[in-house]
Amino acid sequence: MPFYIELPADEYGNTALPMAVIEGRMTARDERYPEQLSLLIDSPPELVPWSGYSAGMYGGYAETDGPARTLTREEHREIIAGLGQARRVRRGA
Repeated sequence: MPFYIELPADEYGNTALPMAVIEGRMTARDERYPEQLSLLIDSPPELVPWSGYSAGMYGGYAETDGPARTLTREEHREIIAGLGQARRVRRGA
């Protein structure tokens, strides 16, 4: 299963969810609108209550390496800084 990290929404590094490497999958929210994606979260356990969160909110998501875990602000910044454009995931609509 792929791993994701939420991209910051602004220059201050704000995210909608707690900072984490997320194990889950992107899926269409509704078959009528396949471009609107939801992130179904399997891990870390602290984020499972947000499963089904719209992938188009805030800054979107990027694929990253696992394992799933919560992150400090510094760890989050380091992972984001190391991402290449090729690993970024479409935001949804």
